[in-house]
Amino acid sequence: MASSSTHQNGIKKPKIEKENKRIIIDDIAARREWHPIPLINNINNITPKHFNYINFNILSNGTRELVGERITAQGCSCEWECDAYCACERSSSVGFDPDTRIVPNPDSYNFYTDFYVECGSHCECSGRCKRQILPANNVLKKLEAHYIKGKQFGIVAAQPIAAGMPIVEYVGEVFVSELEGDIFPRSHYQQEVLTDNKNYKFIIDARKMGNIARFINHSCFPNVLQICVYPSIPALNRTPPLPKVALVAARDILPGQELCFDYRAWYFLDRAFPCLCYEPLCHVPPYDHHVKARSIDALGKEIEENKRKMMSALVPFTSREWQIVQSLFKKNGDDLILATEILSMWRTRQGSNTPVIFQISDHLLHIDRLYHSTNFKDDFSVKTLLNNYCTVLVRLVFFLFLKFL
Repeated sequence: MASSSTHQNGIKKPKIEKENKRIIIDDIAARREWHPIPLINNINNITPKHFNYINFNILSNGTRELVGERITAQGCSCEWECDAYCACERSSSVGFDPDTRIVPNPDSYNFYTDFYVECGSHCECSGRCKRQILPANNVLKKLEAHYIKGKQFGIVAAQPIAAGMPIVEYVGEVFVSELEGDIFPRSHYQQEVLTDNKNYKFIIDARKMGNIARFINHSCFPNVLQICVYPSIPALNRTPPLPKVALVAARDILPGQELCFDYRAWYFLDRAFPCLCYEPLCHVPPYDHHVKARSIDALGKEIEENKRKMMSALVPFTSREWQIVQSLFKKNGDDLILATEILSMWRTRQGSNTPVIFQISDHLLHIDRLYHSTNFKDDFSVKTLLNNYCTVLVRLVFFLFLKFL
């Protein structure tokens, strides 16, 4: 969507970073995310309008009255690792690989009919199976907010993002349009989340409160898709508990490319103005679409180029790196120090940030910091979590080594 923020950093004298990035605000999320999200404006000094930065949905009075405490969370009865017989998995129509953290073929799902059910603390597995598309209330990828001529503000990738990877949850105030439409006037910061079986429409409004997702603009050929994610098994299709809206990469996205999802045709028809994305197959094209729109061939070339550049980011291991991998195998993936050493080398080497390694790296190093900054080093669940990430890392490293060397 487009514009806003509460930041404690304040507006300061712009500084010029490498790659000619003129940073107006160091972190528009005000340290509420794992990585700072800079606001970059190379055109003027405009900054977003004020909004309160939040990491999770806030329920309106009407929403609390309708869903409130009467929903009993239903989960799986798996004792440890969930498999194909997991009740949460069998209730899901959207596929997700917890090891690679990929939603396969994300463009094959319909947000309004398909959904994914996450495991959590209410399940017998307590969420240890890692079946969470949104494992935390944080942005999962490195992003930047840019002022874009003709659009105002938008979100740009600051790292490679592979197709199917979760990026961020769309959050804001959740209200019921039939009951509170006068309190929450129509705006371009709204995202429908659920129409229940009683035809109550629940909408996320990020106009006054939201996260970085509120800045994501529209495209009729989006590189980001909305996936409906339930925190527990719904009693009936499309009923509370209220789902979350996960934004997932529809195709490979390279650093510097803008993130866009589809607002859908009704957004423009309802407001009586045309779409200005100028994609070949536009929902509501403007009068000059035939002149300015890019060709389907150009679109196809961009997709292939993105795939090629994503694959070229993979570089071979040095002999030293492979020795560490072998020693890690001998220890059955339990040595956090060696795993972190591998990750550090991958992260510091030029062009070595593969999408998968980047994802596991961020999570593992984040957990490592938490592990050493708490008093729970002997806690069984913490040790289990660390070992699970190490095991996944070893699988991925071994896979990449065999596939690309």
